[in-house]
Amino acid sequence: MPYSLVLNLIPLSPISPNYLSGRHLHALFLTLVSSVDKELGNYLHDSQSGKAFTLSPLQIKARSRQTLQWEHQKPIPPGTSCWWRISLLDETIFGKLTELWLNLNPDRAWHLGSADLKITSILGTPQSMQPWANSC
Repeated sequence: MPYSLVLNLIPLSPISPNYLSGRHLHALFLTLVSSVDKELGNYLHDSQSGKAFTLSPLQIKARSRQTLQWEHQKPIPPGTSCWWRISLLDETIFGKLTELWLNLNPDRAWHLGSADLKITSILGTPQSMQPWANSC
């Protein structure tokens, strides 16, 4: 059963457009996975077959709900509310990462390139203002 999670994020420093590409978001995802399951993080990193997850581009909350941004031309300033969708295509991954969303330390800074950011919440079900989280 696929799961789509939405991580709400706040950058603590500017996020350069150079670090908003797929490979940097992929690295952030693997860092999140490795923080709760190092072996799974290594497996996902080293896997040559199809990946059991997809990652959206980082989105800025102030944008219209109908408009999704696929690239950024300017840095995202500190304090800007952002969200990021992670779709897990394998139930096993979701189960192993439950520890991450249940025990999220709101004071921990995560790195996206040279920028630090905090995860303020993780949504797993649709919300009135955020319909992108769900499971099938």
